[in-house]
Amino acid sequence: MAIKIKNWGLLLYALTSHALISAQATKKDTLENWISGYSTWSRINVSDNGRWLLARKLYYKNTDSIMVFDTERPGVPVDHLVRKNIRQSFLGQHCLLALGADTLVLKDLLKGTTDRFVGIRKADVVPSRDQFFILHTDGALGIYGSSGRSNRVFREVESVVSDNRSQLYYQKKNNNMIEVFNGYNKKEEPIYSTALEIVNTSFSESGDHLFLTEKNKEGALNLIIIRTKDDHLLRHSITPVVSDYIRATELLSGKERSLFVSFIKKQRADASAMVDVWYTNDLKLRQKISGVVSQSAWLVDLNSLETEKLPSLSTHYIPTGISRYFLAYDTEESDNYVDPTATFDIKLFDSDKTELTPVLTKVSAVIFAKDKKQFLLYNTSDRIWYYYDVLKREIFPIHTKGTTKPIFSADGRRIYFGGLNDLWVYDILRHRLMPTQSFSGKNVRISNVKTTELDQFSRLQISMQHLDSNLLLLDVQDKTSKKSAYYSFNKGKTKMIIPWKDRRLKDFAASKNNSFYSIEETYNSYPQIYKYTANASVEKLLSSVPAKDSTGLDGIKREILKYRNSLGVELEGHLYYPKNFTESKSFPVIVKVYQEQNGLAHHYLLPQVDEEGFNIRMLLERGYFVFLPDTIVDERGPGISALDCVNSGLDAILKYSYIDQSKIGLTGHSFGGYETNFIATRSDRFAAYVSGSGISSLITKYFTYNYPLQMPDYSRMELAQYQMKRSYAENGDHYRENNPIDHIQDVRSPILLWTGMKDENVSPDETMAFYIGLLRNKKPAIALFYRDKGHSLGMLTPESLDLTTRCLEWWDYFLKGQRSVDWINEIMKKDAQ
Repeated sequence: MAIKIKNWGLLLYALTSHALISAQATKKDTLENWISGYSTWSRINVSDNGRWLLARKLYYKNTDSIMVFDTERPGVPVDHLVRKNIRQSFLGQHCLLALGADTLVLKDLLKGTTDRFVGIRKADVVPSRDQFFILHTDGALGIYGSSGRSNRVFREVESVVSDNRSQLYYQKKNNNMIEVFNGYNKKEEPIYSTALEIVNTSFSESGDHLFLTEKNKEGALNLIIIRTKDDHLLRHSITPVVSDYIRATELLSGKERSLFVSFIKKQRADASAMVDVWYTNDLKLRQKISGVVSQSAWLVDLNSLETEKLPSLSTHYIPTGISRYFLAYDTEESDNYVDPTATFDIKLFDSDKTELTPVLTKVSAVIFAKDKKQFLLYNTSDRIWYYYDVLKREIFPIHTKGTTKPIFSADGRRIYFGGLNDLWVYDILRHRLMPTQSFSGKNVRISNVKTTELDQFSRLQISMQHLDSNLLLLDVQDKTSKKSAYYSFNKGKTKMIIPWKDRRLKDFAASKNNSFYSIEETYNSYPQIYKYTANASVEKLLSSVPAKDSTGLDGIKREILKYRNSLGVELEGHLYYPKNFTESKSFPVIVKVYQEQNGLAHHYLLPQVDEEGFNIRMLLERGYFVFLPDTIVDERGPGISALDCVNSGLDAILKYSYIDQSKIGLTGHSFGGYETNFIATRSDRFAAYVSGSGISSLITKYFTYNYPLQMPDYSRMELAQYQMKRSYAENGDHYRENNPIDHIQDVRSPILLWTGMKDENVSPDETMAFYIGLLRNKKPAIALFYRDKGHSLGMLTPESLDLTTRCLEWWDYFLKGQRSVDWINEIMKKDAQ
């Protein structure tokens, strides 16, 4: 309900992290002290033999603690790493290498010994040799065994590169020459030397070749190829090309061994130019800011070293697993950016015949099998995947619905789809899609996928996604019961790994000896680390609960409510009860909106300073109910449908006498900020609002260029999150009906607005426009503009702490009547006079 104060005024706060009053500083200190005692687990890593496990422990302002567990002695960690979060690698059966900013430690986990190395520039393991290397800041390169003793030391080293298997090369400067050495040759003799700058060094995927990129004074790049089995220089005839980057890809098929060499250049607009020209027929608009990508492509026969330049029939080539065929496409797009995803017309180039054959139009993603002789294409018009066989040059549609990205089997004979209602298998030989019928009605996600991005310079999503073995590891969730389990799937048979749990499986890892590990949590129980055997018959708890966390969640409970909106669509809302709840009292409630939130059911309620100034645990501790209702977008539009969903949710919770229906607050960020803005102009059920980085005008946003996404925002309005379906020209009334600012004069309760001044996703002008509308109509509001932040304020930043503190004070002021808040009284008392 609205607070009755005459002559509403409005105050604009342009805030930085330094503009804090002393009273607030005291409250922030108290809040920080309370939060600092809580923690959670994140990201587990297990040794190949399954004996040792690493888990990150996250505290407020301390995210670099890593605990080491011995899985044979559960309960208490055997070691604790601090500020060693750059890289951790297991070495041999019982050693651990951990790298910090400039310090490396080698721990023998069985003996409990630690060797410490300082002055580190680079370090990593050479696993197949049971060794590691360190490049020190003084230029000394040491190769060490797992005992910590150095086997060899090289001096005056400039850089080092390893294939993360068994090979290591390094560079030295000798007068005006750069010399390249093999770290495992018996004698320290250069295998290659040059007077040019070496700007990049890398290995081929197989490890059979070392690639050096040289750069001359004119900026032209040259590729040097060294065969690693004998350190032989393979001389080719490709002349240097002025470019930004060289990408070299091995093409290995039978006895054919060739190399695809691509020179990539980004042509960026001149930032110093007097005028920036934009054309409405620009088919490369998404590249205007990041730069237009061009490619010069060559083929090198690794046996004869003959070279062939690919013709400029297409602006972009991607090699397949058959050396004569290339996936080809132009970087010009085929529409006027109505689709939020960039789409391209895909062709197949035959280098023997020098011809292009059309494959499929309107393609947004391509996924290759491991051998790259077959691939999948996603067509945005049909919204289905197509299978393409490169050798046979055949294409087949795969009609799926509600499935996740496809994954090729290790042998390339099948394609797997996770999804909403089962695990689906596409038999490539028979071109037949079948459900496994093992997980009917369950959500399935394949967790052991190997993904390799093949072209990071293109807007077309091109990757290789496959399994490394016949075994699938499946994360299975029951959306209705909120339970989760893990299964393996192999040769048509399923086996349970982790039994069904009324918990969230936050993270999962598998060792090579078929043991499985997980972090499991619920909203009101501290995350724990478990170990399982292959048949899920043995469950072992590895971690323990900290003392503060073991009691902090007492009395907190949650209720999952089912209800329908006015159109009969079933919705779900999660109602969290305040910590000291009793039915004899009435409590205020804070409603948070952002589309469907039921996936958060088992997320642990960790007290922390979130990037949106909203934290459920803090509010429950302070005596608030928190309600998370689902909102959907239907044909009525994003604003009207959100209002209907929220009203239906309120009707469901207000049947409880202990909820004070006169003390309800609404909050949201980004799309939730838009929903909050709209509801504030149409509802009289809320006593106060907090809206962050929300759109105030769909129409203004529709005609905006989104710089981070590099596309016009009308595509997001029509087909993405806002689902307006048609253009503004075709259905302007629909946009106006769902436009918050068109009814800003009808805002009935005070609203706290906030945004980051560097937000390029939703411009701070949207918040300013809503503020100006409230100002003109004499509505109660305060706007916070954070100078140095973007779309969100970041986790654990001074700005997010400031916003969190202000939001708590805002709710206490309007929902609890705690009026001793100077920065709010600055406007409220003046307007009341």
